[in-house]
Amino acid sequence: MSLNVLYRGSGIPVAWKIVKASQKHPWKPLWQDLLRRLSGVVPESVRVWVLADRGLYACWLYEEIVALGWHPLLRINSQGYYQVRSGETLADWQPLEQVVRVGESFSQPVRCFRQNPLDCTLLARWDEDYKDPWLLLSDASPQSASAAFYGFRSWTEAAYRDLKSDGFNWQRTRLTHPHRAECLWLAMGEKGRGGERERGRKGEGEPGRGGARERGRND
Repeated sequence: MSLNVLYRGSGIPVAWKIVKASQKHPWKPLWQDLLRRLSGVVPESVRVWVLADRGLYACWLYEEIVALGWHPLLRINSQGYYQVRSGETLADWQPLEQVVRVGESFSQPVRCFRQNPLDCTLLARWDEDYKDPWLLLSDASPQSASAAFYGFRSWTEAAYRDLKSDGFNWQRTRLTHPHRAECLWLAMGEKGRGGERERGRKGEGEPGRGGARERGRND
């Protein structure tokens, strides 16, 4: 598990935790620790968007990000219901799977989920040739947030390719001790940062590597 800063079409690992795959672990305290460690070094003047795919969504994760002064942009599944909010008035519950059709987008303040309801902004977008729409939750207003922002999450996939088949071949490691593996990630992360700085000096790797709407068709 890792947090990456997106830069010039890729992602730079800045915080990570490696655990043994053969053992069960409580994910909540691990993610909370990573987020809080990073919060101490991010300048307050920087507006931070935290993107995560639908396999990571949890109400506590959304609230943790907001508590740090950052903006969550978390993808959710289409099961469940939402209510459009207009001032203090809430409309009838509607199924999330019907928010948008192909070619449509949506951005409104809502109350999401009947159980554990969350007051937030619901952003949705369904482009042609894509199997599923993006359904995203954020604390930012509809005027300052866009579903298109989620397209940048594909950049972090580029970072994992750099660590694996396109670069360090991490998938072939024989390390079994988590702490030693984390030390190796530190070395790989430093190497990756050096490569990004070099590309930056040369003017290479401009935003758009894969495009903001390469957008992982099903991620």
